[in-house]
Amino acid sequence: MIVPMKKVALVVLDRERETALRSLRKLGVLHVERRDAASPGITELHGRIARLDQAHAILLEHKGSRSKAGPAILSDDEALTLADRVLALKMELEEAKEAIRRCDAELERLEPWGSVDPADFAWLSERGIALHPCELPIAELALLGDDMQYLELGRDRRNARCVLWSDGEFSAERLPSGAHELMLPDQSTAAMREGRAEELRRIPEIEGLLAAEARHAPALVQARKAAEKDLEFETVRAGMPAISFGGGSEIAKNAELAWLSGFVPASEEESLSAEAKKCGWGYLARDPDDDDLVPTKLKNNPVVNIISPLLKFLGVLPGYHEIDISLWFLLFFGIFFAMIFGDGGYGAIILAASLFSIFSKLRKGERIPTAYFMFL
Repeated sequence: MIVPMKKVALVVLDRERETALRSLRKLGVLHVERRDAASPGITELHGRIARLDQAHAILLEHKGSRSKAGPAILSDDEALTLADRVLALKMELEEAKEAIRRCDAELERLEPWGSVDPADFAWLSERGIALHPCELPIAELALLGDDMQYLELGRDRRNARCVLWSDGEFSAERLPSGAHELMLPDQSTAAMREGRAEELRRIPEIEGLLAAEARHAPALVQARKAAEKDLEFETVRAGMPAISFGGGSEIAKNAELAWLSGFVPASEEESLSAEAKKCGWGYLARDPDDDDLVPTKLKNNPVVNIISPLLKFLGVLPGYHEIDISLWFLLFFGIFFAMIFGDGGYGAIILAASLFSIFSKLRKGERIPTAYFMFL
């Protein structure tokens, strides 16, 4: 059946809003109406959750044979530090791969020229010898000016690769139309190959570090859950409308109020009322209006409740002003499942698996999930 609810409003001193929310969270009976809110705390918590999600996804990618050790127990702060370390390692890994891609592209571009070192060209230029490596069609070599000298380094069927220098002032406009001056790299091809080899050596090291950290993935999940709770708390706190009485006096500031509204099961309304009285909060409770978005809480007997895991999986939950169909769903689901399944062998397998799971939980002294009874 659908549990009857009461809509309540609470008024607290603005300076005590955080203390009041912690008391309400500890009491655990109020479903707070959410309001749009923004604060530095909300922004920071969204960022924290995003970092934890990214780090968790990275660790799952690198989970392998080097992460067989059991999960370590980390505090939320330690898990966040771990997440930042994982993200830094991932960035370092991507930078290493990108550096290799850049080196490969440059080496491929310079391959026809052999070994190239821009420092040599700079050294000669400082001594008045300005060399200009160019590639141009073989037929256009004859079009070079009389004062233009060149040394041919190599050629293919169509083009020649030359180093040009001029007795006068060198200008790219004076080159034949088919000539293309080589853009010198930032470093020598030998240094590129050394850097590429270093990045290739570094990549397995980084991947090994990430694989070793993969055992901490469950700690990141727990830290994310804690961050989600903190975000929910901060969203409610920042979304509480304030009531100001004006004036800049200290008395007026201390008298500023904040309020929130929500829904509480009618059976729990007395405990919330007692807490409000004890803490000195303003308190009002009434029946919900038809246009209120009242949360639905179901309370069924143990037999009917065994269908609840399937209802949650399907997302089938009645609205507050609707009818709970849990009993009828259980009856007809059982009949239709039997009609569709219709095989004693498969049924025996499900029965045996359900009993085995239930007794395994009993032996370990753990709580038996409702889904096990549903399968049974």
